Amino acid sequence: MSRDVCGLPDASCPLAGVAVIDVVEGTALAALPSMRSVLSARPARFASLKEALAWARATHATTNPSAARLSLPSQLRWEEAGGATETTRGASVLPPPPSLPSISEDGGVGATGAEVQRPPGLPPRPPLGRPKAPDQARGGWVWRTPLPDSAPFWDGWYRGLSPAFLGLPCPKVLVLAGTDRLDKALTIGQMQGRFQLALLPQAGHAVHEDAPGAVAGILSGFLARHRVGLPGLAIPSRSPGTQHPAPSPG
Repeated sequence: MSRDVCGLPDASCPLAGVAVIDVVEGTALAALPSMRSVLSARPARFASLKEALAWARATHATTNPSAARLSLPSQLRWEEAGGATETTRGASVLPPPPSLPSISEDGGVGATGAEVQRPPGLPPRPPLGRPKAPDQARGGWVWRTPLPDSAPFWDGWYRGLSPAFLGLPCPKVLVLAGTDRLDKALTIGQMQGRFQLALLPQAGHAVHEDAPGAVAGILSGFLARHRVGLPGLAIPSRSPGTQHPAPSPG
């Protein structure tokens, strides 16, 4: 999208800057052949949100439990026995929830740590205590997005990404967990100073969740360095007819 915007005819690039977080064409394309195996090894459902959080931490899908408690529930949905979900049982039964649930410190659900109230007529959710194997007869938490269905588009998401990023005529920053993830095009571009490279070696796969404070600091520094959102600097001009003072002798 950024490439298309900056490529508009008879117009300068309207983008003040572009930030890319932990996405590199070369490493992404190299990982695609194993993606189906990675997804097939992922549990299809969880008996509780606490169990899902424990899985994410055990597999290093996240290294920041606080961030995972907020983001993981939005990736899952409750599915009743037989495949019925809360979002497909009818608007008359399910009013819109005020917000997405989150996982509290003790494994409960909800921003305040209390269990989210279920509409009348639905059986209670499995308890959020000790993780256990999902009971197909009672339902469970399943992934909201069927990622395997998007496989035909995976290659197109990443192919050509590095040259497109390097070709943008605006300030650019690339945030990565390590330089080993750079492909050839980005390695050359970084040596030529064509973009800012920021490394967070303490972060895992989800860089922005594993190190949110560090990522925020990088982005705020990038915005300040390029004065994004700030008025342009005024360059003082010499009034007509004025002369520079003669240098003093000696």
